[in-house]
Amino acid sequence: MNTQFTFGVEIELAVALVLEDQEHPDPSETRTVIFPATDSPDDINNIYRQPGRPPFPAVYYHSRIQNEFIRVVARAGFRVSGNVKDNKDLTSWSLTNDSSTGHPPDPTDEHPLEDDEGYHWTGIEIVSPAFLFCSESLEEVRRLCNLLSKHFKFVTNRTTGLHVHIGHAQNGFNPIHVSQILAFLYCFEPQIDTVHPMHRYNHEFGKSMRERCNYTKYFQETYGEVPSTLMVLTKLLTLKRSKPERLLSKLARLTCVGADGKMGNSNLNGVSTLPRRAARPTIEFRQHEGTCDGERITQWVKTVVGMLEFVESEDYASFADLLTRVMQNETWTKQGDGQDMEREVQMGPTLADRGWKIIDLLERIGQQEQADYYRGKTHKHNMPPRTRYRNISSHFRSKNAQRASRESDEYKTDDAWRRLFDKMLIVRNASNLAGVECSFDEDGPLWPQHEASNYYHDVDSNTSEIESSLKL
Repeated sequence: MNTQFTFGVEIELAVALVLEDQEHPDPSETRTVIFPATDSPDDINNIYRQPGRPPFPAVYYHSRIQNEFIRVVARAGFRVSGNVKDNKDLTSWSLTNDSSTGHPPDPTDEHPLEDDEGYHWTGIEIVSPAFLFCSESLEEVRRLCNLLSKHFKFVTNRTTGLHVHIGHAQNGFNPIHVSQILAFLYCFEPQIDTVHPMHRYNHEFGKSMRERCNYTKYFQETYGEVPSTLMVLTKLLTLKRSKPERLLSKLARLTCVGADGKMGNSNLNGVSTLPRRAARPTIEFRQHEGTCDGERITQWVKTVVGMLEFVESEDYASFADLLTRVMQNETWTKQGDGQDMEREVQMGPTLADRGWKIIDLLERIGQQEQADYYRGKTHKHNMPPRTRYRNISSHFRSKNAQRASRESDEYKTDDAWRRLFDKMLIVRNASNLAGVECSFDEDGPLWPQHEASNYYHDVDSNTSEIESSLKL
């Protein structure tokens, strides 16, 4: 049985400051915007600047901001890391610079240029200790947020985000639970997205798992179409490997976004290997917009912990039934192709907008407090165009594969049988998942020649009955 949940937060902010020799834009401002010099070799007083050159930009004041943060936070009684270079200290609050955030953000058609109020701004990230998930820890997050708001002038905008790490201390996650968590997050991504504003959907550092993960990309490149939710969930929940670490690694590779795994709305790098190999064996949630509102942060922490707790504790038959019922009722999803409004007129709102909203999901998994909190605060999104991948390849080997044209009757026939073969695999695996025996002859003469192992049916060739029986 898993241990108590642990969590940590990363709060991205853009901090205001007055440069040396700059006129103060608002002398009545009581919060710290002029940061005292430090003894750090990185302080601008210790960096040579040629005469006549412009002043150092705001990013060069980072050591001063760090030093003031440490002073203020320590004086208030919080644990804070005195070593600003130490980003592995999981017992204290710390501050690092963040070059991905800033103010004002670049203007867009929907967002005009924001006022900088005469200040200069630089991006920072506040990193919490690793907390046990309990009311005392959540209260500490609230108190720290209140402290920052009183002492520093900062903003959150479209460039900032809130990242939440959830784990079980150093124990990590059971590989089977990871597969179920991923299936849950994939299935309910449309509902979860409605908690967040549009600018957090598919933003640069938090892309949609449904749209951009490796499995979706591979599927489209192979079959020329977007996989159904049933296809993906069947893949995740029936995947087997001979050893736990192989299963974790494969699950992470299938669902990650970006080469480093940090570009998606969830990040599984921390659980892609055995716990002893990861500094922070956590699942990171990256989709929330930037905020330093302690109540908003703690409600989101409780939300994602509640989701993982439900997955790990729910009876598997009940869990599978929930996913199945939702999949059966998800008649369409937004494509961002300019025809979503027409689809809504013809078929009604999507399931996430009416019929099974995030509020319904939270109530179903026992999070009534969070359901009440988010009621009236959700968003209905007009999705931007979805990414499509077109480089079609096939696991099927036509005898004339090198020469056959895709317009030829031979190719079209093989392609039709290939699609039917893959759908039969999905039906079989999904039926077995639901406890219904279903089989067909994969090697029958009906099917075109194909690889023994394909993207649906890729059980590790080294798997034995004993090794593959991973237990919850």
